[in-house]
Amino acid sequence: MNEPKPEKENTPATGKGVEMSSSVKEKPFTDSVAESERSVTTDGQTFGSEPESNANGPRKVVPFRNSGGGQGGSTATGKPIVLANHRQLPEITADAVRALEKANRAIPKLFTQNQGTIVQRITRSDDGSVRLKTLDSDGMKGEMARVATWMTMTEKGTMKDVFPPNEVVKDFLSLPQIPLPALDRVVTAPVFVMNSRTGKAELVTKDGYHPDHKLYVAKTADLVAMPNVSMVPTAGEVAEAKRWILDELLFDFPFEHAAGKVHAVAYMMLVFVQGLIEGPTPIHLVDAPEAGSGKGLLNDGIGIVESHEFWPQVRGVFSNLLATFSS
Repeated sequence: MNEPKPEKENTPATGKGVEMSSSVKEKPFTDSVAESERSVTTDGQTFGSEPESNANGPRKVVPFRNSGGGQGGSTATGKPIVLANHRQLPEITADAVRALEKANRAIPKLFTQNQGTIVQRITRSDDGSVRLKTLDSDGMKGEMARVATWMTMTEKGTMKDVFPPNEVVKDFLSLPQIPLPALDRVVTAPVFVMNSRTGKAELVTKDGYHPDHKLYVAKTADLVAMPNVSMVPTAGEVAEAKRWILDELLFDFPFEHAAGKVHAVAYMMLVFVQGLIEGPTPIHLVDAPEAGSGKGLLNDGIGIVESHEFWPQVRGVFSNLLATFSS
């Protein structure tokens, strides 16, 4: 039996060619479970084995034994192995889904919006702020490549590394309901939500994804050490909160009448209580009779309560403001 000649393959992680050493020969495909001591067992069945390295660095791909499934075992990195050929598209897509779900449970970063039809990825910029990035086919392909080791079986019965097939990526994105957690809001400050079990409002302060509320909290650095907020505030705490809002934040704005200031306070409160309201919430319009009246500054000032992206000069007192206002 002629042994297959060494080949040069591309790895998904780097795209660099992997030279097959002349001293290392690929084993022909075999149906023997004991063929390799590093074979991976799943549910008592051996599907494949991990890629091995020799002392000189080149990588040898040892053969897989397909025992009725395409995602058998994992590599040394813990990533599942997905066989990307000799199977029907729905089977391969199902394996991709399982790999994505497993990785996303450990570190939630992929979510769906628009009734489960688009995929969003949570990203942090250099300044620590959080953004949502909509993933297209290229972005989704990269995510699939990072959560699994994709391989195909050659005609000679050996395995080689490949990128996730475009057909699998398109099939995943075309699913009627993409099987990733739903996301309604991303906030950078604590907000109130309704506890479905107790029927009472509660303040969410813990960073991360909260599936019961489809909420992602990513507090900025100046809120990490925020003082505890009283769930039953004292009269003094309420007075202090009113002072910060009315006499500090909104004091210098020339509201035409008291109702305008009331609406501005309601606009600010909406960020915190939106999770307690079933159905649509109000849209606020800031208007003025002439330019330069401060309507843009008012809108930006209210924006610091949630986004922290405006008024750098008041960042030092913002934690105090939020703590008292939330009470």
